Amino acid sequence: MEIYGSTFAGASAVLMARVAYADGTLVAPEEIASAAYAVAEVDPCGLAPPTDVAGHTGVALDVEQVLSTELLDNPPWEVDEVGFNFRHEVDVTESPAFVTAGRRYRVQYVLTPTDGQPIVVRFFIEAL
Repeated sequence: MEIYGSTFAGASAVLMARVAYADGTLVAPEEIASAAYAVAEVDPCGLAPPTDVAGHTGVALDVEQVLSTELLDNPPWEVDEVGFNFRHEVDVTESPAFVTAGRRYRVQYVLTPTDGQPIVVRFFIEAL
């Protein structure tokens, strides 16, 4: 799953998604053993390899804090009326994640289930 968005350079971003299996069943927190994210600056043309953003590589997350057992549709969700079950605010308190205006960044989440293949959720963020 790939989702596109934008934020101001130096700012944080609240990233939300509906994470479900191919049959439409929601991925539940108790099914996930671990979660982590990484931010990398990417070339929009794909010619240069991604560059990891310091302080935002392989960061472990508390599954219960980012994945909900039910769909939520509260703000700032505006995609549809169905809702989201994944939400994470990238913490830029100690290290900026979206450093330079005019650049594109990939925020990649890997949810590792207790059984089965990893679930990857990617956001591509333009820094304004």
